Amino acid sequence: MAFMCSPSRFLTGLFLAALSPCCLFADEKGFSPELSPARSGLAGTTTRIAEKQESVLSGIYINGNESGTINACLENGEYWIPWDFFLEQTRLKTDGTKENKTLYPTSIGIIEFDPGELKTFEKTLCVSFSSLKNIFRVFPSFNQSLYAVVLTIPWQPGAPQKQAVKTTPNADISAPNSSISFIRIESDLLYDFKEKSDTNLLIETGGRLLGGTWDITLEGDPRAEMIPASCHWTTYNRHIAFRAGTGTNELYSLTGSNDFTGAQFGWSNRDILRYLDFDRYNDSETFLALDRSQLRTIEGDGPPAGIAELRLDGKIAARQRISLEGKFIFRNVRMSSDLRKTEVYVYERSLADNPVTILDFTQSISSRALPAGELLIRGGAGRTGNLLDRNDANHGGDAFFGHIQYGLDNRITVEAGIQNNSDTGTPDLFAGTIVSAGSNWTAALFGARSNNRHAGEFRLEGWGRHWRGSLWSSMQEKYFGNDNSLRKENHVLNISLQPFKNMNISLYGRSEKEEDTFIGEYLLPGFNWNVFRWMAISATPDDDENYSYETQIRFSSATNLRIGYKSDLISADFNHDFSEKLKMRVASEHFLKTRDNVTTCYFDWYPGKNNFDLIEAGVAYSQGRAGFSGSWSKYINAGLRFALRYSYNMNNAQALDIDELSFIDTSSEAAQYIACALTWDLGWSGKSFHPINRTAVSTTRGGISGSLAIESETTLSASDINNVSILLNGRSMQQRQIDGSFFVGNLRPGVYNVSVDPENLPVELVVDQATRNVEVKSGSVTHLSIPVHAQYGIAGKITDTYGQAIPNVLIEIRDASGTEITRSYSNEFGYYRADELRSGAYEVKTVSVNGIPLQGEPSKSITIKNDYLFNVDITIPVRTIPAVPGSLDIPIPQADGNQRIKRRIEAHDE
Repeated sequence: MAFMCSPSRFLTGLFLAALSPCCLFADEKGFSPELSPARSGLAGTTTRIAEKQESVLSGIYINGNESGTINACLENGEYWIPWDFFLEQTRLKTDGTKENKTLYPTSIGIIEFDPGELKTFEKTLCVSFSSLKNIFRVFPSFNQSLYAVVLTIPWQPGAPQKQAVKTTPNADISAPNSSISFIRIESDLLYDFKEKSDTNLLIETGGRLLGGTWDITLEGDPRAEMIPASCHWTTYNRHIAFRAGTGTNELYSLTGSNDFTGAQFGWSNRDILRYLDFDRYNDSETFLALDRSQLRTIEGDGPPAGIAELRLDGKIAARQRISLEGKFIFRNVRMSSDLRKTEVYVYERSLADNPVTILDFTQSISSRALPAGELLIRGGAGRTGNLLDRNDANHGGDAFFGHIQYGLDNRITVEAGIQNNSDTGTPDLFAGTIVSAGSNWTAALFGARSNNRHAGEFRLEGWGRHWRGSLWSSMQEKYFGNDNSLRKENHVLNISLQPFKNMNISLYGRSEKEEDTFIGEYLLPGFNWNVFRWMAISATPDDDENYSYETQIRFSSATNLRIGYKSDLISADFNHDFSEKLKMRVASEHFLKTRDNVTTCYFDWYPGKNNFDLIEAGVAYSQGRAGFSGSWSKYINAGLRFALRYSYNMNNAQALDIDELSFIDTSSEAAQYIACALTWDLGWSGKSFHPINRTAVSTTRGGISGSLAIESETTLSASDINNVSILLNGRSMQQRQIDGSFFVGNLRPGVYNVSVDPENLPVELVVDQATRNVEVKSGSVTHLSIPVHAQYGIAGKITDTYGQAIPNVLIEIRDASGTEITRSYSNEFGYYRADELRSGAYEVKTVSVNGIPLQGEPSKSITIKNDYLFNVDITIPVRTIPAVPGSLDIPIPQADGNQRIKRRIEAHDE
């Protein structure tokens, strides 16, 4: 008897069949986690441990203080740090055990930790970021800009005790208190050969004013109207933060958020900075970020002109060319209702390479919880909409909100809030709690009232070494929020298991209902299986119950192929690296029903040895028509970047969005256009403008701009020092340096020791002052000029009239004014050398032999010009050489009678 089975039922059977035996019989080795592919970090030092693990040599900051360097480990997007180092730095002491858990007394209570959660990497016992966050109530992060592990520890071991205050060094260069700190000009121009041109101009400026920071953004077509998109003035101290201007309240997903213009404040009995401070400036209007995992915009850092790939549960959702300032942005990502694992794979240049890092943006309700005793109160009032934009139809209503959060203990956080509903004129209320049940479970329960109707939400999260699960359920009455809303019920389930280290099995479920009608309801399995080291297959469903099947084949370290199928669409993506400078990618899509085809081939060429230049050429073929395009992106210096593109009849398959040209809709129908984009960031140091990266200057952070200026005559050019690194507190920072100019941003206020890494500095160049202490203030740019000079040397031999080497001769080198610059001594063979001499005229003078002055001081005039001088030999007449006490000089004839040499016969008697 024959039977038929749908793909979903077949995969459901596969899921259940694989689940039961694996859970029953897999041993510890069988549960080894899959290691995320990685090659090296974006900065700093990384060393491969295994194929999919990284050992990361990074700095570490604890509560804002630098604490040296550590060897961390990166696995599956999870960072691990040495356990002994953590215990040493926190001074935690054990106080017995309880149910196989070790007890650690702290100022916020007893922490119970299961040592089984530790893991060994290269014979070093390590603890994960997840354990630090969920069990020890530490706030860990990895700062790519500092390339350092950052730990915020809100407690102390045992009873509270005073800590030694770390002295701040005096600044050699102070940060400016300029009312203007930066200006960004971003201009976009698109000329369509059939339609009118499209022009857009963005201007951002900001600085320090009245003890705080301000910024304003204007955007629009300069030929028509420039609209104030946002405006803020912000000030803060340890416990209080205040902002006036545009913003959004961002209360909770149940009640939604309101955009308004007015004032906001926040107060915390602990440090409020962690709610205000971002690793990088972002363009959202959020003032205090309570839950940073619930994002609408995903952004981060990466190698300039690299590739950022957004993946949801391993499936590619979007790709983007990283901008030349090293930033990527994925906008409007559904993070508010999506339980899938959200990651960004960052590639240095090519998709054929392993990703240099994998950034995990998966949301978690535990990130909203507070440690015991912490209290946060915030609120605001104003008028709805953007009052600066007269075209905004939403402004004019009253806006106010209030919100309070409190950590009852380490496992329970409660919160409540109120906001004015501008649609109904009535207040919206919500309240809820977040509870941690053990070390592996977190639950949240919230309720809300809006427009005299109610809504509720329940969330449950669990995780372990080889499993992860999430449940999200919400319900709302009809007319909740406004008179037009319907009764809704929504349930989302996501379960992921890893029975073997090379296989992930998932179960996706959704039930969505409006009024009495089901919008969607399904329970579907999915899997991701690394069949071999060079091949992986996967099958994952989407919200419309359509499966996406994908196979990835890695032919070599420079070549890979991805083939996918979804909803009668077959796609293929082939990547090959001809060299470090030349990459190729071919993408093709074929629609089975319509038999339409789109094939695109791109060549990426990096003319230099770095990512400062990218030339891209592409050809496409679709429906009997051919097209082509070309673009050139260049990073001129730390603040100036531009991109230029021409496209004719180009229909892209699997296109990459390019940030500099993001206003171009590359997925639109074929057209002919020429487009250019230019971004120019300038920082004002109080005296002059300097190139900076505006996205690295924010309300809570500042930057250091500088230049390596070659101040002496030399054949070296500024391009010879492009690869020289700038060291902050002895560590190399991620910065783009062109022709000697550099900028290091995302720095918290403080005093930083700045020096030049001599490793890549040309041998001729030296820095006058080895280190300088530079002050940084939030929202400002401190400028530092580092003079470097070309220095050369001379070498020669000191002999007498007969060519005999004279040792221990003192040689003085004097400049044109007669000032002694340096001195040297000849060795036993008569040779000498003198270094650290700049281009110019000098006199090389012999002064003494064995400390006895020479008669006449024989000398030689030289001129150094952009090179080392050799064979600067000096002959000292025999008659001027003083006799050394205790010896006798006797001239004797040579065997051939043509020359005489000196023979020293040492006296036996004093």
